[in-house]
Amino acid sequence: MWYFSQDQCNTSYILVGPRFVAVYRVKLPAFYLDMYEVTNALFEAFPRENGTDTDDGGLTMVYESPWGLRKTDGGWETQSGYEEYPAVNVSWVGAAQYAKHYGKRLPTQVEWEYACRAGSAGKWCFGDDGIRSGSWRVLGESERTHPSRT
Repeated sequence: MWYFSQDQCNTSYILVGPRFVAVYRVKLPAFYLDMYEVTNALFEAFPRENGTDTDDGGLTMVYESPWGLRKTDGGWETQSGYEEYPAVNVSWVGAAQYAKHYGKRLPTQVEWEYACRAGSAGKWCFGDDGIRSGSWRVLGESERTHPSRT
């Protein structure tokens, strides 16, 4: 888990959105953020432990994906070979419930932007060269994710 101290956060500038630049100063309290994405293998256990794959209002928390989970008679299971890939097709409600179930919470937008930026001052967290240079996929490559922790 990463720990962002209050001193670090008090000096941060956050840029918002690729279509406009709104620089503003924020004061964030200290916060924690997991170092790695939640994998399909980790998320697979959640509906089983939670007893359902819907929230209290009946909203679906996870959807089938060829690169994520699939529904079976016994619940949910990870597609073979994608156990260590980031969990995909999880709704915001599902992500929030997952975090709550394990004693955590989702980061706020400002916390996420601050952590993603990692001290950079460019237009985007990965620099000023445009969205394609910061993309996790290469043009012509398949539309699937890459394993976590790499």
